[in-house]
Amino acid sequence: MMNKEEEREIVRRIISGEKEALAFFIHSYKKLVFHVAGKLIDDRDDLEDACQDIFIKIHGSLCSFDHGCKLSTWIAKISYNHACNFLKKRKKTLNFSSLPQNFSEDYDGCIVTCSDVKNGKNSTNKNLGENQLLDLCLEKLEPVQREITYLYHVEDFTYEEISSSLSMPLGTVKSHLFRARKNLKNMLSKYKERENEAS
Repeated sequence: MMNKEEEREIVRRIISGEKEALAFFIHSYKKLVFHVAGKLIDDRDDLEDACQDIFIKIHGSLCSFDHGCKLSTWIAKISYNHACNFLKKRKKTLNFSSLPQNFSEDYDGCIVTCSDVKNGKNSTNKNLGENQLLDLCLEKLEPVQREITYLYHVEDFTYEEISSSLSMPLGTVKSHLFRARKNLKNMLSKYKERENEAS
């Protein structure tokens, strides 16, 4: 993530029309946009269309960006609101059952695409690494717990920033994160118990 001065500079360069700055900006924030929107949109093609629209909307709104706010918080809020509106327009039901689990690290121009899911959620590999095991457990959390856990622990959002991004009361954010940690701890403990019994 960028610091305040870097945010100001990249916004200034994008507004002035620098294509390289725009490409760098999209590369820096595409994972955040895909993750937030992907918690609401389960269809891959729809997700990619929505993310393209989100970056267009962000680009068009940069002139009005309040530098007193954190850029990533502002982007997350736009992504969340647009994903909700995207689904309303298509009259689709929110579905959290088949979300993309990883995102393409390759970037060519300003086209943003999500990668195929390579590993099924029901893996039976006994030798899963800690990161893989944690990913599997995260996928079993309730969507809102998964969203908040990601923003807090991966994107380093504060409680206040998550509250603003998701339009959720501060106390509710803290409650969801507490339950998410408790659920993850229980799932990891149960998995390790089964692993020990099988060995």
